[in-house]
Amino acid sequence: MGHSGATMDGSNASNTERRRASKIGRRSAARLRLSVPAKLQTTLETIDCVLLNISQTGAKVALEHPLAVDEYAILKCARLEEYVEVLRCDVERNGLRFDVPLSKEQILAMKNHSEDVRVDERRALRREVKNWVGGGG
Repeated sequence: MGHSGATMDGSNASNTERRRASKIGRRSAARLRLSVPAKLQTTLETIDCVLLNISQTGAKVALEHPLAVDEYAILKCARLEEYVEVLRCDVERNGLRFDVPLSKEQILAMKNHSEDVRVDERRALRREVKNWVGGGG
């Protein structure tokens, strides 16, 4: 008995077609989750934000008043200064696409920066706790 190529649901999709279909909606690059202070520089203002995640192709930031879709800015964080386009605008969030994709080295540098920020935050918290326990605050 020959195989017709039909699947259980009656479709004739090949493995390659199913793999292609499964990538629809997936990101083109893996995201590194962060939570570090950053800035968006527009032609009119500099906006404080938090860099929530980053990949070679884009980033997500949290900010009080998100920029509109199709606006352009420069994302600044540590040594990173890259032109971005706003692709998504949600409540207090912007999805950004880099004009030029980042290198793997730039992503690694952001990971290291994020770890440094976390260490600094823990040290500051310990100092605060020591001051409070010691009656200094």
